[in-house]
Amino acid sequence: LERLRYRGRGEAVYADGRQVLVRSCHDALVSCNNQNDQKGILLVRRVAEPALNYLWSLGGFFDRGVPTNTSLASKIMGESGLNVDESSFLVLGHIRAMWQTTPNKDAATKGLPLGIDDTGLLFYCEGSGSLNLDKLHDRPKIITPEMYTDEFRSQLHPYIQMGMDRAIPLIGSGMSRS
Repeated sequence: LERLRYRGRGEAVYADGRQVLVRSCHDALVSCNNQNDQKGILLVRRVAEPALNYLWSLGGFFDRGVPTNTSLASKIMGESGLNVDESSFLVLGHIRAMWQTTPNKDAATKGLPLGIDDTGLLFYCEGSGSLNLDKLHDRPKIITPEMYTDEFRSQLHPYIQMGMDRAIPLIGSGMSRS
């Protein structure tokens, strides 16, 4: 695996690759405690494309040459400051999303196709520690089972709806082992 590990993204390569390849992502709905010590699922507002302004999970692209659980635990730590046990991930589902946006400002002039095509796995896990969001995420919300109403659910992206429908019953159940 170490041979496959990529040590630097290279913005031009990354942006061009994202335009022409289906990219694989992994995300996690992290169970943690709110200010009132109630367990819920952490959702954050994305401040970058492709899920700009959506309430979203933590995660992102698989790190090349890094085991899935190690890669996702690292993403969660980097994006939120929360710790997760790498053995605790439970697969909730899969998505194929096609976004009408681009990370490459020069895509049209380079003759690259517009739009982003992502595929991803969504996991559930339990997190601990102090929440400290990175610059790509803001306005965290910890959604308790009582808050997850039909009205709230209807405002979520279908990927997050599917995951939340499966994650809410797991909160505090001790079923996070994969």
